[in-house]
Amino acid sequence: MESCATQIGRKTEQLRILEEDILSLEKKVREIEIEIEKLYEKHNLSKEKSDFINECDAIVGLLNQFIVRMRKSNFQL
Repeated sequence: MESCATQIGRKTEQLRILEEDILSLEKKVREIEIEIEKLYEKHNLSKEKSDFINECDAIVGLLNQFIVRMRKSNFQL
């Protein structure tokens, strides 16, 4: 009987340690999820800036084409 009580005590302690480990790991998972969300937001912001720059480049290209055409037609700017 004493041996069973000792084993129950050990198993109870192991269970407590495992539960603490689970809580610690859950906390780490939440922290990683937050970090991933922050990185995702930064990526989206960077993509928006990149898209804006690409659009500006396209507009500059169109304006340059317009200037060339206007010069070819002898229009003075």
